[in-house]
Amino acid sequence: MKNIIFDGKYYYLFRALNDGDKKNLEKGIDSIQTDANKYYHKYQTWGKYNDHSEISLEEIYDHVKMKHRQDTNCISLTQDANVALTYHTENTQYVVIKISPEQLKDYLPAGDYFFDTIKQRVEEVEKGLSDNDQVAGILKKIENAENITQIRKILKNENPSLQTDSINERQYLTYDEQIRMSKVNAKLKVLEYHGLIGNIITGVPNIQILQTMGNAYTSSEYIHYGDISSESVIHCPKIFMDMFALLQQAETKGLYTEDIQRLNNKLLELLNEYHRKDRQMPSIAEITFLEQEYENKSKQMKDVSIERAYELTKGKISHHEVNMQAKAIYCLSEMLLRKKALIEFLKKVFPEEQDIEKILEDAYCINSELTIKQNRRGYKLSNTVNLFIEKNGYELSKENTKALLESVSALTVDQLLEVFNNGMSSGEIEKLLIETRKETERIQMPTRTPEYTKYMVEAIIEGYNWKECRTLTRKRKKYTCQKNCDNRDRRRKIT
Repeated sequence: MKNIIFDGKYYYLFRALNDGDKKNLEKGIDSIQTDANKYYHKYQTWGKYNDHSEISLEEIYDHVKMKHRQDTNCISLTQDANVALTYHTENTQYVVIKISPEQLKDYLPAGDYFFDTIKQRVEEVEKGLSDNDQVAGILKKIENAENITQIRKILKNENPSLQTDSINERQYLTYDEQIRMSKVNAKLKVLEYHGLIGNIITGVPNIQILQTMGNAYTSSEYIHYGDISSESVIHCPKIFMDMFALLQQAETKGLYTEDIQRLNNKLLELLNEYHRKDRQMPSIAEITFLEQEYENKSKQMKDVSIERAYELTKGKISHHEVNMQAKAIYCLSEMLLRKKALIEFLKKVFPEEQDIEKILEDAYCINSELTIKQNRRGYKLSNTVNLFIEKNGYELSKENTKALLESVSALTVDQLLEVFNNGMSSGEIEKLLIETRKETERIQMPTRTPEYTKYMVEAIIEGYNWKECRTLTRKRKKYTCQKNCDNRDRRRKIT
């Protein structure tokens, strides 16, 4: 299995515990239970699935999709500690699942399971076509295509209205894997367009299945069918998760492979030792301080006023971007201080390792407020997790995100602490703000409009949460509209 941490004896996968897992822990249950079992214990009846139903694509889909069912006989794990760190920001708890080579067959890579099942269905239909069939000719062109651009062009020539969203480059796949997946997706679209293949899962549009397959890949997700016994479960402090995540990021760069493998093995040995002897897990005073202070300070953090933002940037950077960047700089300072503390810990417990700082130079701790698991959005940290700076539907480009990250990374420890301790009022933040848009790319107004007035109008428009507006339900939109109308009528009566 590619990319799964392996120490020569066991494989290891990660899980962020959900609320049900935590409640079981409070009851003294150390095993990881499926949602199906939790559902049964809560309602005394089985839902759609039970603890002895046979695994199927439909159940995997129901488990992985965005609005997933709460009664599947599945447990989600990830091979990437970075992914696990993006989940459940409150009262976070993690486990590592220790898997023998004999047990590994019971852990299914969810993305590959989707892909293999779809590929099998497509090939079954393809084999039933005669060589002279027009559709067979199109499928042959797709099979002979050399790159993704050619595949998209073939689809557009077949029918300009065919969606090609699923025919694109994916940062989590190798080039050959991307071509192979794009060919299968394209063939599925052609067969579907000609009425030769129906929904692979009854009642579920194939486009939704492809999207869910993408979700499985971006989560580096593995599925275990049924409960996981307590013998395989190792409770893992967040500092260990952070260290595994840093090493996995470093591994994606393709450098220091042997050193990273050796460090992973030593970390696993240390974690196993604490687990076997039931010893108190280590803590790092600096990180304990960061966690406590970060939670308090981030809640108290207020936006810079429009007047102050204009004064700081002389109107060159919009009020919205000043606050978006300032909050990001603050979060980055916490990430970098955490990383420095972890490096010192590693140097202390593994003094024989001389190159830890060099190995982890381009790796960063995960802050769930600044990460996204969407293909090619933001600046890539691990195979599927990207650094993403966004507010109210506006986002920094990958290039600007990288530039901001590099600027904050260049600060000394004292400067990072100054940012962390003083937040928005830090003088260092003022120096790090970057101009990301040309004047022509900003909101335009009549030339005679005073500069500050233009700045104020821009701040009001960009300060509205358009992203939240797009995600309102129809019922909520109707309620909001009616409320606005009532308020308008009330104001008229007063005047």
